[in-house]
Amino acid sequence: MEFRFLRKELGMSQAALVHIMGKDVQSVARWEKQSQVPKMADRMLRVIYRDCAMESCFDGSLKDLVDRLNDIDQKAYEKMRFRHSGSNKKQKSCRHL
Repeated sequence: MEFRFLRKELGMSQAALVHIMGKDVQSVARWEKQSQVPKMADRMLRVIYRDCAMESCFDGSLKDLVDRLNDIDQKAYEKMRFRHSGSNKKQKSCRHL
């Protein structure tokens, strides 16, 4: 539970965390569901969280990385949503023919 809490406090999706960890989304979802997070993944997330929480003490490079990954994730989500909604419109218009 704490792993998910820290990830959400950082405003990161599972997909954004995957980019940092080099794992797949299913692994992160399983860790969070089963509360069995590998030590390295847990430590890495805690370092990122600490850096973001103590931004004034650090140069903010990890926070910048997290922010960039969140931006990438948001853009990917918007593209996926647009594609999905666009395909529904085509399907609806075909039904009326």
